Amino acid sequence: MARLSDLPAELFDAILEHLYIVDLWTLLLSQSTSRRFRRVVQLILSRSNLPYTEQVTDEDEDDDDDDGSSYWCSYDINVMLWRNFNYIFRPTSCFTVEEIEQQNNYYLTIVGNRALSFQRLRWVKEDHSRQAYLRPEASWRHLTIARPCQKKPFTRLEIIRSYTSDEHGDEVEYLRLDLLDQGILTMGLLYDTLLSDMVHFGNNTGGWVLHRGVRLRNYDLLLEYECFVINDDELLDLGPDSQQCAILHIEGAAVEADTEVESWTVNHDWTPSMIEPDRIRFLNWDGEHVSESTIKTHLQ
Repeated sequence: MARLSDLPAELFDAILEHLYIVDLWTLLLSQSTSRRFRRVVQLILSRSNLPYTEQVTDEDEDDDDDDGSSYWCSYDINVMLWRNFNYIFRPTSCFTVEEIEQQNNYYLTIVGNRALSFQRLRWVKEDHSRQAYLRPEASWRHLTIARPCQKKPFTRLEIIRSYTSDEHGDEVEYLRLDLLDQGILTMGLLYDTLLSDMVHFGNNTGGWVLHRGVRLRNYDLLLEYECFVINDDELLDLGPDSQQCAILHIEGAAVEADTEVESWTVNHDWTPSMIEPDRIRFLNWDGEHVSESTIKTHLQ
């Protein structure tokens, strides 16, 4: 019986390239078959002219797993990553319809359990799938979050932490992820960044948004505003030179007494943590490395 690996190089490549279009997840898994598979798959993933895969909706999911949180895949996010990490890209989309109705806020917030959006990812429910995903060498960690066929990789990630409290009022803090080792923003780096103690506000984390195609233009104006304003041209650069840049806006607020966190149930006791903490380093606006001791402690 003929084997796939016995095929001529051009036919072997064409088959795996078609698999990229119809089943990206299987293509990634095939890398464990042999060195030849991995070499060809990595070559396919590096190309920028491949046709893009379809948008993801809840119709693609198992009906038995429907929690009422419908979503569309953003046009510039890697489809496979969106399918398996959608709640990380949109943390408040992890709520069920009943939980949304219970919230008394003007907008949805995960204040009370910063880990909720991680704990409700589709692959977290079973021990065996968690073990596979949480390996440092897992394939997803090395994928660029940008959709390969439509957008160049992101090469700059700025983090803006904004916090509101009665005691301190509005405050804002700036960080930039050091990407010198890899040069591009991968899903592994984004995952670990969100779980860094220098980024989140503990259980006072209300949520976050990853704004793509934008970078900070005026640091002094950010400090003057004491908040992040996405539609301000003086504050932000949304021009062609910023298309490979992104801003991760982290919002924090004091935990309200009536927050119904007890009703936000998960069917396991797993708590997320950074997988490769040594790879996460941050810079300030001047490009100098910063340590956890420089972060405002009362914002944690």
